[in-house]
Amino acid sequence: MSSPLDCNEEECKSLTVCAVQNNTDSSKYEVEFYRRDVSSLLSLSEKALEDSDIDIIVWPETSVVPPVEWNLKHGTDSDRLNLINEVLNFVGKIDSCLVLGNQSKEDDADYNAALVFNSDSLGNKKENPLIYRKIHLVPFTEYFAWKNIFPHIYKILLNGDSRLWEKGSEFSVFRVNDVGFSTPICFEDTFGSLCRTYVNNGADFLINLSNDSWAKSNTAQNQHLSMAVFRAVENECPLVRSTASGVTCVIGANGKILKQCESFSESYVVEKIKINGNKKTFYTRFGNWFAFFCVFVWRLPFRFHLRRRALRRRMTAVWMHPRSDWAAFARALCRRKSCSCLASRSSLREAAAIWCGAMAMVPWC
Repeated sequence: MSSPLDCNEEECKSLTVCAVQNNTDSSKYEVEFYRRDVSSLLSLSEKALEDSDIDIIVWPETSVVPPVEWNLKHGTDSDRLNLINEVLNFVGKIDSCLVLGNQSKEDDADYNAALVFNSDSLGNKKENPLIYRKIHLVPFTEYFAWKNIFPHIYKILLNGDSRLWEKGSEFSVFRVNDVGFSTPICFEDTFGSLCRTYVNNGADFLINLSNDSWAKSNTAQNQHLSMAVFRAVENECPLVRSTASGVTCVIGANGKILKQCESFSESYVVEKIKINGNKKTFYTRFGNWFAFFCVFVWRLPFRFHLRRRALRRRMTAVWMHPRSDWAAFARALCRRKSCSCLASRSSLREAAAIWCGAMAMVPWC
C-alpha cells in the first residue's frame, strides 16, 4: 500500500501554518485578563504575518473566552463586545484563515468549540464562522453523565472549578485552498479512533487546539505532545498544535516534530506542511481491527494451555492420593466400559489411580 510520505513535490499540496502560543493563565476569569490574552494573540499573529505569507493562523483552546456569536446577537456587555470586535476587525483585514477556541451557545446548550473564519467559504460574513463542537469531553471537568442520578455531585461540580459542556456530534471537516482539515480540541488528539474518523471524513491534516496551562507542568505538556505524535504517524498526516502554554508545535506526517515553541512563553511557529490527501494508511482504513485480531489469536493458545494445566493438576492430585475412596468412580468407570473384572475394593481403587495417572500424562489433556 502506498504511503502519503511517498509523494513528490509536484504531487503534494502545501500550506503555510502559524500556531500561536500566548502563555495564558487559565485560572483568571475577569474581562481584563481576556483582553490581555486577545491583545497578545493579535500582536503575535501580526508579527508572524509580517514575516511570512500564511494560509492558516491557529489560536489555542478558549483563546477568546466570551462567546462570539451569542454576544453579537444578544450581548449587552460593552467590554466583551469591544473585545470580540477587535478579533473580527483582525479577521476582516487579513487574507488568512483564522482558527480559534471559543464557546458556542445553541438552544441553552454550551459547547467547547473551535471557530473557523475562512474567506473561502464565508466570504465577508465574518460574524457567522464555521464551528466544530468538541465531541469527547473530559469526565467531571467538562462533562458529568449522571447529573440526574447524582444531582448533588452535579451541583458541586457546577459551583466548583469545572466548566460543564454539552457533547458535539459532528466530525466537521473544513477546507482552505482545497485542503481539508479538522480541529480536535484538547485531549481529543489522544484518541486514535477519533482522529482516524476525521481523516476518513476528508481531513488531510489535523489542527489541535489545547490549553494545558492549568497543569503548570512541563511533564504534563510533554506527555500530551507525545500522544499527539502517534496520531500523525497512524494516519500519516501532519498535525499542528496551538496551545495556551505548551507544547505548541508542527508535527510532520512521519511523526517528526518540525518546529516547536518553548513552554510557558509567548511565541509562535510558522511552518510549511506537505499535504497528500489521496492516500490512507492501513490504520486509517481499518482502525483497531488488526490489534483485536492479534489479541484474539494470542488468547486462544493461552486459554488452551491454562485449561490443559488445570486438568493435569486435577489428574495428578488423584494419582498422588491413592488413599482417597475412588471406589464409586471406578465402579462407574467399569460400568461404562462393561468391565466386570474389578470386584474388590482394593482393585477398584487401584484401577481408578492407574486410569487417572495415565490421563494426567496424556499430552493433549
